[in-house]
Amino acid sequence: MSVADEVEVEGAIIASGQPRRKAALLNLMEFTDAEILEYDEELNLEHIQPPKETKRK
Repeated sequence: MSVADEVEVEGAIIASGQPRRKAALLNLMEFTDAEILEYDEELNLEHIQPPKETKRK
């Protein structure tokens, strides 16, 4: 997966190879977590992954 196929939204990595869906996902950056989850349920976007825990030094 290339960097161009990934978008970080509220800590979640969203990847899509479909240009229309990718454009829609880019627009999600303006919405809240609850709105993103609602959108996810509507479209059944299985490729949305929960944020990974990161350890900071």
